[in-house]
Amino acid sequence: MKLFSATLLRGVLWGCIALLSHGALAQSQKLPPGPPGPYQDAKRKANENVVMIMASGRLTGYTQYAEDISNVLDGLPGNDLRVIPVIGKSAGQNVLDMLYMKGVDMGVVDQDILSYLKRTDPRLYGDIDQRIQYVTKLFNTELHVYAKNEIRSLEDLRGKKVSCLKPMSTVALLCENLFLALGIKVEIVFDDAALAMQKVKSGEVAAAARGAQPPLQGFENVKPEDDLHFVPIDKASLPNSNFNALRAAYLPARLKSQHYPAMIPAGQEVPTIATSTLLAVYNWPPGSERFQRIANFVNIFFDNIDKFAKPPRHPGWADVNLAAEVPGWTRYSTAQEWLNKKRQAAPATTGSISSGDQIKAEFLAFVDEFSKSRGTNAPLTEAEKNAMWTQFQQWSVQQSRR
Repeated sequence: MKLFSATLLRGVLWGCIALLSHGALAQSQKLPPGPPGPYQDAKRKANENVVMIMASGRLTGYTQYAEDISNVLDGLPGNDLRVIPVIGKSAGQNVLDMLYMKGVDMGVVDQDILSYLKRTDPRLYGDIDQRIQYVTKLFNTELHVYAKNEIRSLEDLRGKKVSCLKPMSTVALLCENLFLALGIKVEIVFDDAALAMQKVKSGEVAAAARGAQPPLQGFENVKPEDDLHFVPIDKASLPNSNFNALRAAYLPARLKSQHYPAMIPAGQEVPTIATSTLLAVYNWPPGSERFQRIANFVNIFFDNIDKFAKPPRHPGWADVNLAAEVPGWTRYSTAQEWLNKKRQAAPATTGSISSGDQIKAEFLAFVDEFSKSRGTNAPLTEAEKNAMWTQFQQWSVQQSRR
């Protein structure tokens, strides 16, 4: 027993000596920290004016817009701003990354995500609209629901499977809110775009949904024998459902034959809905280092917005209206201050007779008067008014380009 104990003790001692020697060797092989002065100064400077934007998949509009921001703003004369676009997973995950991941300042998200998080976990996300705010609206994501020709309306999907891409994606949130608002119970499943197309063709799912600015890749190879079409989303096609709930929450949109000649006959259009896609930001405390970085970014971004509406940037930049408001969201303070200064300066520099706030007030006053003239006893809610204002802004931009 004594011999065994002595042997065991010697083994433990040699093990300790080996571990100590290995630790000393590993310590001796570590790279030196670099010269205290120049190295630390270079490291600090490399991180000084960096902002990170979470995007989505490589070919998505989210990533194209984030990359454009980086390409236009990086290296502008007079500043050392650096914008790093990062491949992300989904609109919902981008919000969670802004909340929890170190180094993430901004993300491209959709307008439904805050209400979705509040609804799913009010204890954790009850104040999400104060922690996550928006810098500007970027573009509209148009919902594309497609199915076999036997599915003539969303109401034909009751009790059936509908594929809606990834959980917490813009399309998934649109699907959930769409069918919830309409009172149409469906079984939502998740597949990538290519697999969803296969499942619709085979009949494994009754319909599938995708979302983006048209044209969306993947529909150009559809053949007549595939028997596919886009399902309309409007009041006429939904006589037994509460379409007014959708009208209050989303913008109207139309899918055109020139974008999808294999899916829509020449000269025809298919009505649908669209949601706002935003550049969102974590609401850092005023005066903090991260707040100053975002404030610097916002001012440079807004000051140079005219540089985005030119090739080779995404053509959707031409429709960006920095002043566009998004119901249910709070604009980031630096962005609001920039807009306020421009509005105050506008009459003196451009002869404008009314500010954006005044135009909105006049528009909403008109809406109230119009509602009264119809003799209705149910005035529009604030959400409905804001949705109409957003739709009016979109219409104004489209009219100005004609």
